[in-house]
Amino acid sequence: MSKQTGNHHRFSATYALHQLNRSASSLPDAVPGIAIRAALATVLMYLLFIAYQLMGIAGVVVISIFFLISLVAPALVKLYRIRKARQERSGEALEPVAQVEE
Repeated sequence: MSKQTGNHHRFSATYALHQLNRSASSLPDAVPGIAIRAALATVLMYLLFIAYQLMGIAGVVVISIFFLISLVAPALVKLYRIRKARQERSGEALEPVAQVEE
């Protein structure tokens, strides 16, 4: 019974290590990404404070919407580039091969 438990833990550790490696490969620039997010959060805090003092709650809503768009835009651009690259690859694969003259 202890062997099964040991194997279970070994497989769980292997699976966890695999997931960590997979997530690390999908986010190669994790540390700069965290620093950028922290800087953006600080900028958002100051923008919201200034917008509230200048325009009231409407300013906070407008700044929040623009900020959310700016956070989502890089992901949308990346997804667009991935989709475009896949379409180009599939288009190249489907191009007919020129017939060789005999």
